[in-house]
Amino acid sequence: PLIVPQIEHSLVTRPDRFGGSFRVNSSFLALTRKQGTNSNRLSVRGHWFLPQVGRLGDVRSITAEIKADGYLTSDVVDQQKPLTPNDDGLTARLVPQVTFDWRLPFIRQEQGARQVLEPIVNASISSYGGNPSEIPNEDSLNFEFDDTNIFSDNRFPGIDRIEGGPRLNYGFRYGIYGEQGGYIAALLGQVLRPKADDTFADKTGLEARNSDYVGRIDIAPSPLLRFYERVRLDRDTLAMRRN
Repeated sequence: PLIVPQIEHSLVTRPDRFGGSFRVNSSFLALTRKQGTNSNRLSVRGHWFLPQVGRLGDVRSITAEIKADGYLTSDVVDQQKPLTPNDDGLTARLVPQVTFDWRLPFIRQEQGARQVLEPIVNASISSYGGNPSEIPNEDSLNFEFDDTNIFSDNRFPGIDRIEGGPRLNYGFRYGIYGEQGGYIAALLGQVLRPKADDTFADKTGLEARNSDYVGRIDIAPSPLLRFYERVRLDRDTLAMRRN
């Protein structure tokens, strides 16, 4: 498509008297094709973020967010009926969301190294749905569930698709860090839902109530060498699904 124009704007405020700050991300995008879907999108995402440190040393945060998107489209192809384009029209959505994140890092200092064990719990609450067939999916087609988005409040990489419904992300990190800069670290996590979300395609690892397990092993014996091993394990059998 021809992308003209694409305009983005971000605003971050100073912390208020409660210690929280506001952030607003706005964008306008126009996609024009000689043949196929034409899409004009105006998006505004605003949230209030409040970080805190508890008496136990736990690190927690609360995020209250609102997503507002408007689309003016033509010739949108319904994935359920790919041979029948939808009529031209205006589509809008408004989705509120609240996210709570809690972490409790345990640190043990030994001679020449430091150990860190950190349990993580992340919960988001929003309404179900939010992805009508009238909204074309232009920027969230390339989706992969892995260690980089296990604790995200929206695992889709773009704006056109959003993750809805209540969900709970949990897991832990463990690492050994040397004084000379070398370290070994590991992460493991899973997503739990009250019911399955058909927004995610089959075999993505998120199509069921309980997701697959995702993890990572990160080994860096020196600042010049680093090794990653990323995996996704079957939720029932622990068989390797991605490596």
